[in-house]
Amino acid sequence: MSVQMTWADQDEDVIADIEDMFIENPDILKDKMARNKLFRAVQDGDFDTDELSVMSQPAKRRKDKNIPPELQEQWEKDRQKKAENKRARALARLVLAANPFAQHKGGKKGQKAMLAAARLDADIEISNRVVDLVSLEQQIRRFLTDIGGKREMVLPPADKETRKRVHELAAAFNLKSQSRGNGASRYTTLIKTSRSGIQINEKKVPKEVEAARTWRNTVKGGGREGCAEDCPASPIPPPDVPIPVVVLATPPSDPPPPYHPASGAYA
Repeated sequence: MSVQMTWADQDEDVIADIEDMFIENPDILKDKMARNKLFRAVQDGDFDTDELSVMSQPAKRRKDKNIPPELQEQWEKDRQKKAENKRARALARLVLAANPFAQHKGGKKGQKAMLAAARLDADIEISNRVVDLVSLEQQIRRFLTDIGGKREMVLPPADKETRKRVHELAAAFNLKSQSRGNGASRYTTLIKTSRSGIQINEKKVPKEVEAARTWRNTVKGGGREGCAEDCPASPIPPPDVPIPVVVLATPPSDPPPPYHPASGAYA
């Protein structure tokens, strides 16, 4: 049965009912949620007597209340160990994705891991990691001297300009280069050939490295392709200026011939 009550109507009866409920059910003051719900109902002056009976019921006991402390402690240790193992596996995936000589997984998961590894701080030391074109040159030379080793070298995702420099640098070492993926996850793979490492263009290598020392891998949508983040915007055109209308005067035409009403014809 719902009763609409306010402090202006039967306030003494309301106070008496609440006091009786607290006396009969002292546990309601121990339950924070039930206590706040009751106080809000009293403050608004709009509550249901059935709701009061439900709120007056003691709070449910915790499921693990009767579990021995030793077992609870063991569960907590297992939970922490699982969380630590999960962090260790995540770190191992990042290290694997950042290593250009490792076997990388394909598909969306592999590209996601490579993107996460590329976003790591450049100061974090990971074996064989490529963070700029200087480190790329070092890893390429190591790649070429490893006779009988890996035939492919997978680089981190990069923007279009950086990939262009990578292709030029690979050509200087006579390496084959292929770009794969889409958008921000597009990356380049270097592949050994029978001519790789022979007659290296040592003049071209430093030029490409110095032209773009940083490794840019952030692709922002909405911008013009090939424009850096700090490139100046196009100038705003001036407001429209009214164009004066030029009225061309038409040459006067010859006057019509005189009209003779009697004959009904022109002369």
